[in-house]
Amino acid sequence: FRSDCATNDAGYAISWTSTLADTVPPITQIFPEVNPYGWQNSSFYVSFSDTDNAGSVAGRFWQVAEYRNNGWYCNPVHGFFNDEFTSPQIDTQWTTYTGTWTLSNSTLYQNDESVNNTNIYAFCTQNASSEYLYSFRAAFTGGTSTNRRLGIHIFADSATAYNRWNSYLIWFRYDNAKFQLYKIVNDSLNLVNEVPLSFSLNVWYEYKIYYNPQNGVIKIWRNNSLISQWQDPNPIQSGKFISLRTGNALAGFKEVRVLKSRGPDAVVIVGNPNGMVRFENPSKNQPSCRILSRVVDASGNWSQLATSYVNIDWTTPYTQIQAPSGWQTSTFNVSFKDTDNLSGVWQKFWNVSEFRDGNWYCNRDYGFFNDLFQSPQIDTQWTPYTGTWTINAGMLSQTDENVTNTNIYSYLKQDSTHAYLYVFSARFDGGTSTNRRLGIHIFADSATAFHRWNSYLIWFRLDNAKFQLYRVKNDTLNLVVEKPLTTQLNTLYHYRIYYNPQSGKLIVWRNTQLIAEWTDPQPIKSGKYISLRTGNALASYGYVRVYKSRGGNEQVTVGTGGMVRYENPSPQQPSCRLLAFSIDTAYNFLIGKQDTAFINIDWTPPLPSTVYDTSGFDVDTVIFTGQSSIMISWLPFKDTNSGIKDYYAGAAYTPGIPSITGWNYASLDTFYL
Repeated sequence: FRSDCATNDAGYAISWTSTLADTVPPITQIFPEVNPYGWQNSSFYVSFSDTDNAGSVAGRFWQVAEYRNNGWYCNPVHGFFNDEFTSPQIDTQWTTYTGTWTLSNSTLYQNDESVNNTNIYAFCTQNASSEYLYSFRAAFTGGTSTNRRLGIHIFADSATAYNRWNSYLIWFRYDNAKFQLYKIVNDSLNLVNEVPLSFSLNVWYEYKIYYNPQNGVIKIWRNNSLISQWQDPNPIQSGKFISLRTGNALAGFKEVRVLKSRGPDAVVIVGNPNGMVRFENPSKNQPSCRILSRVVDASGNWSQLATSYVNIDWTTPYTQIQAPSGWQTSTFNVSFKDTDNLSGVWQKFWNVSEFRDGNWYCNRDYGFFNDLFQSPQIDTQWTPYTGTWTINAGMLSQTDENVTNTNIYSYLKQDSTHAYLYVFSARFDGGTSTNRRLGIHIFADSATAFHRWNSYLIWFRLDNAKFQLYRVKNDTLNLVVEKPLTTQLNTLYHYRIYYNPQSGKLIVWRNTQLIAEWTDPQPIKSGKYISLRTGNALASYGYVRVYKSRGGNEQVTVGTGGMVRYENPSPQQPSCRLLAFSIDTAYNFLIGKQDTAFINIDWTPPLPSTVYDTSGFDVDTVIFTGQSSIMISWLPFKDTNSGIKDYYAGAAYTPGIPSITGWNYASLDTFYL
C-alpha cells in the first residue's frame, strides 16, 4: 500500500509474504546394481534418487525383502520386517502368545474381544544405528465391547512380559476416540502423549510410526496426516521384538512393515546364512529380492512406496565333457552337456592342452593358452622383452621395480570367430615404489610396441587403489573405465577377463567379484599376442590360461598342426587334456569346478623286433607236410605311447599276409606254435 498524498505527512508502505503449504509429495527411485540381464549372484550396491519440489527430503527409508513360501519376508537380524499375510497360515516369524489370531484374505485378524491384552510378536533387531519407520494398516472390525483398542509395541526387549517390559506402545482407542503413546519402563505403562482421534468401524487406516533412537523423536501419521509427535529425553536405544496388540477388540492388520533409514546408496547382502537375501529365485521368472524405498519431506509429505525387484542366482552351472573312451589315433569329436536350472547358460568355454616337456601347454594357433609355470625355466612360448622375469617357486616373477613398463609376451592367435576368457593369478610382492601396477594386454597386434600398438590393457593399481581399463589405439592409451579397487600386498588374486570381439563386450572379475563391464563401440577384431605387464612393481603371476568359446559339440584335431601335436609319452601319461565350463546369465562360474577329461593319443604303430621261425633261432628252410607244425618266436616289440596290448603270429610263403596259417592270437607271449 502507498500513501494517497492527501496530507504533507510522510507516506507509508506495507508489504507481506504469502506462503502456501507444501502438499506435493517427494519422489524416490531405486537403481539396483545388476548385470545387463537383470541378475545378481552376490552382494551388490543399490542407489536411490530422492527428489522434492522444495528440495527438502527429511527422511529416507528402505527395506530388503526375500521371497520364500510364496510371500515377501525379511531377515529380521538386519532390522527389516515384512508380512503382507499372503500365505494361508500365519508365518513362522510370528509367535501367537495371547488372543485368537487367524489369516483370511491377506489380513491378520484377532477374533477374541474378551482378551484385554492380546499379543502376537516377532523378532526384529532394532538399535541406535538407524532410524526406523513402522507401517501397517488396521481396522476395528466390530464387537460389542465399549473399550476397544489396537496398536503395536516397538523396540520391545521382552516378547512375553505383560507390557513387553521396555518398549513404546502406539495405541488407538475406538470407543474413547483417542490416540495414546505410552513409554513402558520395567513393564509399567507411562502415558506420554494423548490426542483426540475418531475412528469408524471396518475402515482401514494406514499408520506410519517414525522413531529415532538417537534423539528420541517419535512421530505418528494416519493416512499421511501427522497426528502426534513426542521426544523422549531418555530414549530406548535397543529392542528385539515388535508386538501387535489389541484390547477387548475384534481387529485386523494388513501389510506390517519395518523400514530403516538409509543414505543415497546402500549394500544388499546376499547369501546364506546371514544375508538380507538368503534365497535364490525359486524360478527364472520369480525374483527372490525386493527393495522398497519411501521418503518424507520437511512438510511431512510422504512419497509413494517405490519397489524394485532383483533376480538372484548364486549356483554355478554344471558342465560335463562327454569324450570318447579308449585310445584315439586321429581327430575325434567331443560333446558337452551344460546345465543351469535358474538363470540359464550364457557362455560356454573350453581349452585343449597337449602334454610336452613334462607340462601342459597349448597349440596357440587355435586360440588356446596354458602355463602354470611349473618348469624350472620360462617356457619357450614366452619372450621376455623388458624387465627381469624368472620362475621362482611355481610363480613367474618380475623383480625389477625400476622399470615403468615391463613386458613378457607370447604369440596367441585371437580372432573374431570366438569369444575368449583370459584367466590368471597375480600378486604384488613388495617394493618401495609408490606407484605399483600390474596387468595384461590382450588382443595385441604388436608384441614390442610400447603399449602393444592396438590392444586392451587390464590394469590394477596397488598404491592408487584403482582398477583401470585402457583401449590402446595406435600405441596411445585411452582410459575407458576406472573404478576404486583396494588390492592387498602379498595377496594372490584370481582374475578373469571376458572379451567378445563381435559385440565388443569386455567384463573383468577378481576372484568372484564383478569389477567392471564395458562395451567397445569399435571392438578390436583380431590380435596376435598377449603380454604380461608391470610398472614400478615387484610382482608375480601364478598361472595364465586362455579359453575359447564353444558349442555343444566340437572337434579335436590330432597330429601335425593339430590342437594336439604330441602322442602319449607313456601309456600312463595322456597327451591330451580337455577343460570345459560354462557361465550362466547371472555370471556364475568357478574355474575350480570345471570339468576335465584326459585323452590318450597314439597314432603310430609299434616298432617291430626280430622274428624267428623256430624257438629262438632262425633256419633257412621249413618243409611243411600235412602233419607239420612250426614254432614262431620273436623278441618283444616296442611302443612307448600306448604299449603292446597283444601279439598275433602266422606263417606265409612270402613276407606279408600269413597265407599258410592266417593270423593267430598269441596274447602277450613271445612265441606261437
